[in-house]
Amino acid sequence: ELKESSPDEQNNILLDYFKSKMGGLLGMTASQIDVEQPLTTMGLDSLMAVELRNLVQRELGFDIPIEKIIEGISISQIVSLVIEQLLLEQISYSDTSQTEETTDEEMEEITL
Repeated sequence: ELKESSPDEQNNILLDYFKSKMGGLLGMTASQIDVEQPLTTMGLDSLMAVELRNLVQRELGFDIPIEKIIEGISISQIVSLVIEQLLLEQISYSDTSQTEETTDEEMEEITL
């Protein structure tokens, strides 16, 4: 669902996702989470940072450096990192697809 969404939809989906997950980790409701506030000022400690990183890797397949989380990244900054990784994945996939298509076309020319 995330990969097929527009950039604005991706942003909203991810903001809701991280607000929900952080609310669970911090014992707050999603509506209490300020997406611009550094997570460390909301009570995130190093153990929770590791939990968050592992959760994102497991559920979304993206890597957020633990150092960034501990340094005081906000949810909106995490969302930006994930969207950036999504874009890089799409560009990489697009390049691979074009290379495969070119190779197929070249093979057709060779066999003719």
